[in-house]
Amino acid sequence: TLQKGVDLLVQSLESLLAEDAGFQTLILGSGAPEFEARLIELAAGDEFGGRICFLQGYDPDLALQVYAAGDFFLIPSLYEPCGLTDYIAQLFGNLPIVHYVGGLVKVIDGTTGFAYQDHTPSALGETMWRAMALYRSSPAGIKTMQQAAVRRIYEHHTWEKVVGRYLELYEQARRMVCRY
Repeated sequence: TLQKGVDLLVQSLESLLAEDAGFQTLILGSGAPEFEARLIELAAGDEFGGRICFLQGYDPDLALQVYAAGDFFLIPSLYEPCGLTDYIAQLFGNLPIVHYVGGLVKVIDGTTGFAYQDHTPSALGETMWRAMALYRSSPAGIKTMQQAAVRRIYEHHTWEKVVGRYLELYEQARRMVCRY
């Protein structure tokens, strides 16, 4: 859908696939028929030599395999109120490439993933290029980012940590209400 940024993804993919013979991608999901049709067309065509795979629909078990198999996880959402897929991807060593918005602002560009500000195909494409350049030139740099992402989740975003912060917030609210 437009909310998930599939329109930008399709435009960026066409450019990257045409310019980089080493680039390949797997897409899992469903959405607007026009985007699905274009992804099916790209995957079925000979133009990119089987370097794009579109798995139409959604299956949670298959999604876990996709998380585990990838190097990067694209989240080009126009808006993303919460954002949990970036955490899941990071825990599998799959660095997120995100539009820096909403629940995705927790991705630290160049440290726990890659982020871009402008919601445009060129901004997404440039960020994908940047991620692939680091992947090719510095496997150790990618490993450092993967480790930093997992460490940050365990230090700041486990349920235990989140519940503790909520309890503090509720206690502050209770004290404010009880004063009146």
